[in-house]
Amino acid sequence: MAIARQTFTLKEYLALDTDPDIRYEIVDRELMEMPPESDRNNLVSLYLLAEFLKLVPLR
Repeated sequence: MAIARQTFTLKEYLALDTDPDIRYEIVDRELMEMPPESDRNNLVSLYLLAEFLKLVPLR
């Protein structure tokens, strides 16, 4: 679902009345609703984080 208007100021974007559980991304200057995360996506993210922390440990 694209929001009709294509350009927003930061103030206008932050003032949008959207569901906080829905994530958005900007594609070709349009605000697009992102699908919910899948379990597989979460596992891949955790794996990548674990590998990253091996290279750059927390202090």
